[in-house]
Amino acid sequence: MIETSLGAQYLQAAFAKWRQAHPWANHIPWEQIPSRYRNEIERSARWEIAISTPVRPAEGVVRTFQEEDLAA
Repeated sequence: MIETSLGAQYLQAAFAKWRQAHPWANHIPWEQIPSRYRNEIERSARWEIAISTPVRPAEGVVRTFQEEDLAA
């Protein structure tokens, strides 16, 4: 699912949070968690990644126009 070490950390955090909400699954390893729950956990991890890294415009790529540019 998430190939980077940072992504793996988000996945582990999401899995731990999910286990808190589902104590019946505390003893089940990741590989044996049913796929519908794994998908839910992975979605949660992706969402956390998305909201934690805001998208900013690249510096120096977008040209800003000056008033004299518009006068032409």
